[in-house]
Amino acid sequence: MTSLSLNTNNATPFNSTITTANNVPTMTSLEIVEFINNHRQANGNNTVLAHSDFLKKVPEVLGTLVAGKFSSIYKDSLNRDKPCYHFPKREACLMAMSYSYELQAEIYDRMTAMEQHLLMLNRPSYMIEDPVERAKKWIEETTAKQAIETKLVEATKVIEVQAPKAEVFDAVLDKSRTYTIREFAQRTGVKEKEVKKWLTDKLWLTGTDSKSYRPLARANVGNYMRMVRSGKPFTTQYGTICYNETIAFTQEGFNEAVRKMVKSGMMKPLANA
Repeated sequence: MTSLSLNTNNATPFNSTITTANNVPTMTSLEIVEFINNHRQANGNNTVLAHSDFLKKVPEVLGTLVAGKFSSIYKDSLNRDKPCYHFPKREACLMAMSYSYELQAEIYDRMTAMEQHLLMLNRPSYMIEDPVERAKKWIEETTAKQAIETKLVEATKVIEVQAPKAEVFDAVLDKSRTYTIREFAQRTGVKEKEVKKWLTDKLWLTGTDSKSYRPLARANVGNYMRMVRSGKPFTTQYGTICYNETIAFTQEGFNEAVRKMVKSGMMKPLANA
């Protein structure tokens, strides 16, 4: 939240400050109570509204769910956490109206003045007539733009390192198909023997040869590998219909294996290969 100085023409004396949340002007429950008490005193009413009594009224006026959206904490004079609210324009006016229509009008005028003040502060440089102020604003805009561009460049570099170019294959390969271990080795340049060892070490498969390879739980959960039928079905001597099956990478498994191998230094990014 940000506090900004503000001169208003309200009839009620008040410590003029803009409290903002996400650049939207707000009034705290403490400020509204102060505003109400000043208004009463200016009109010959010496009844003092306690902040605790105001807090009790908030759920009654706004409803418990709505009031909860604006609840907050402040530090009292003894540095203790105490409850309060931060209200935007609509809710501040509703709370003021629950005391009097005159108060509502003054709160509305104050919130409107805060909105206008913030709009003036946030004007783009080309809307400022004073050349000195326009130059200052242009420098602020340029600095902010450069900071954003720097962050984008840094984020892009991180992405390039952490997600090496398996995306190249996403665009050109049919995601519905699968890739045998040999095809993976041919496309990535990693030796087939090393791919098999990597798959075993990472617990993606079990078995000792192509006939006995089967996906392990880790590969099944990630949908990284599955058994693929090949050739025509055949019937065993016991009358059972069987198929030749080969373990293969899914597209997800292909991409994930590439990412992990690049990250470990086992292979270069595919875009650079």
